Amino acid sequence: MMVEMYLVSNNDDTVTYRMYNTDAKENIGNMTVNKENKKYSLDYADEMTTHFETATYRFIVGAIERGIYPEYAYDGWG
Repeated sequence: MMVEMYLVSNNDDTVTYRMYNTDAKENIGNMTVNKENKKYSLDYADEMTTHFETATYRFIVGAIERGIYPEYAYDGWG
């Protein structure tokens, strides 16, 4: 399984990435994370329930900590 993450927006307060499920070949939705308190929001659900979402959240928090926001990233597991 693999999730691709595409940068949607990056401003002073938040960063948003779009998640894409490569196995099902479909968009999952967008995740926005607050840079200060690391709280997240999904544009399609109230809370995370899948590995795609947790992998994306870990990636975004790491990007915030490094101050580097790639246009594209991916994470896979088997």
